[in-house]
Amino acid sequence: MTEARAGLGTVLLISSITGRYGPAGTVAAAGSVGYAICAPMAATLTDRLGQHRVLRPQAAVLAPSAVTFLLCAQLRAPFWALLASSAVAGASMPSLGSRLRARWSALVTDSQRLHHRVRAGVSCRRNNLRHQQAG
Repeated sequence: MTEARAGLGTVLLISSITGRYGPAGTVAAAGSVGYAICAPMAATLTDRLGQHRVLRPQAAVLAPSAVTFLLCAQLRAPFWALLASSAVAGASMPSLGSRLRARWSALVTDSQRLHHRVRAGVSCRRNNLRHQQAG
């Protein structure tokens, strides 16, 4: 999930529980601040150590922190607990878009070949949709 979707999901979750958007936005902001602080550090570590050595620990922290955040929300924990769990979950959220782009760049070094593969994939999907709609 991207950071933008996580923020929107947080606002919707907390506002549905509390009925107020102010606290929901504050909790979402705590997650965004955690992400903004830790994402550059994770990117630097990824450049140095490689994706697999950074993503595994990030996932190991993200899973329990996200569950903790959801439990805090569902159990109507104190506001400080929502802020703290949202910040930890945001801090451990990986930036998958840039990592996927790096993988594609490593797989296809020639940019012309990369553009050709992307265009071929898009036209293949269009043809499949046309056949499905016609049938």
